[in-house]
Amino acid sequence: AAGEDYFEFRQPSAGTLQLLVGPNQAGAVVVDTRPLSLVSSYTINGADGNDLLNVNYGAAGGEFDLDIAFNGQAPTASPGDTLEITGGTADTLTFNYIDVNDGNVQIDFDGGGVDSTITYTGLEPITNTGTVTNVEFNLPNSANPDVALQSAGSGLNQLSGSTFENTTFANPTVGGSLTINGGTAADTISVQGVGSGFDADLTIDADTDDTITFQTTATSIGNGDLTADALTINVNAAVTTAGSGGIDVDAVRNVHVSSTGSLTTTGTGNISVVGQGMAAGNYHGVEINGSISSTGSGTISIGGTSVATTGDFDGVRIGGAGAQVTSAVAGDISITGTSSGDDGVESSGGAVVSATGTASVTFDGTATSNNDGANGVVLDGTATMVTAADGSISITGETSSFNAGVQPEAGVFVQGATVETTGTTAGTGLIEVFGTGGSAGIEMEDGTFRTVAGNIEWTGDSADNVG
Repeated sequence: AAGEDYFEFRQPSAGTLQLLVGPNQAGAVVVDTRPLSLVSSYTINGADGNDLLNVNYGAAGGEFDLDIAFNGQAPTASPGDTLEITGGTADTLTFNYIDVNDGNVQIDFDGGGVDSTITYTGLEPITNTGTVTNVEFNLPNSANPDVALQSAGSGLNQLSGSTFENTTFANPTVGGSLTINGGTAADTISVQGVGSGFDADLTIDADTDDTITFQTTATSIGNGDLTADALTINVNAAVTTAGSGGIDVDAVRNVHVSSTGSLTTTGTGNISVVGQGMAAGNYHGVEINGSISSTGSGTISIGGTSVATTGDFDGVRIGGAGAQVTSAVAGDISITGTSSGDDGVESSGGAVVSATGTASVTFDGTATSNNDGANGVVLDGTATMVTAADGSISITGETSSFNAGVQPEAGVFVQGATVETTGTTAGTGLIEVFGTGGSAGIEMEDGTFRTVAGNIEWTGDSADNVG
């Protein structure tokens, strides 16, 4: 029909399908009623108005299994033709985007497989307000330059972009999941928060040429686990989990936590940050200018690799007065880095790595280049701190670099930093340093190593100079 039309499918009683049509929801009347068992599919063809199809699973008859096709046709500009999925309860909703106007939504009501598919063409926005445990989005197999996940109000989220339908959807149920799968071309995905009350797993499974950025607004996912995989991952805003929720960030190339960014677990969840360094270029495998923190009992594991051929690029760099990696209860901290350009691991400029209780701190850095000043582990700066309480601190560094008279190339190089354990329990708080280097195994130019109740042990080895 010409003009703006409202269409609604519903099941008023078990086994009965109705179609309502009108100028709007209030004015819609029943135009078709028939046994659901006699209908295999239903197609709605819109016209030149801003049409709306409401697939209503909240009527007295509840959810119903039926494939529906909605051809919105003109116009294709905002506000355009709209698909709304309302009411009911489903195990999984999967949104499959083909392009800016076409795609489908697959609905699994009971966890046994797809029960209904809603196929659409010529559409603009999509809305789902029903109760769903798992929500999944499959982005188009084209470059998607501006994908954004953000809050759409209380209990609601929106996934938007210029290459697919803007979709508003309710939070997954507690303990459920939200998954965004990248397409086959380069995607840029920004996470700008989620709906209030969000308490589910968040997985962003991007491709090896994609970028994920957490930005603008804090993202708090309750007790859910955060999993993010991409080429490059940037953290420019606060990201937090609670309870058993952990954080797993894994980049094929590199991870950067900027001065405005943070990764925090407040319960028993662990944090894992990995920059694999598997793409050519000059970059730090993991760079931390902000904060990575476990305020509960979770552990922190950071691993970075740099394949830089020139410049000052480290496997892991923790740098700046606001940079910190902290465990506030009992979670161990492990930092491992390898670089073919400069230092394996560098903590400098007032950065703080700190553990409390019995938690330990471990540095393990390897420099594989023969560049000037390429050290296994560097602790640099008078305000740079590595601390533990009753736990141990272990620092292991290795480099093969040796360029006499230029810069130090040591397994472990300390300049001005403080390394200390503060626990008072007898026999705890060990500090041990192992260095294997070109010019020196361990080299210290100012700095402090201090314990209250433990020992300090240094072991150095150099193939060309002194241990």
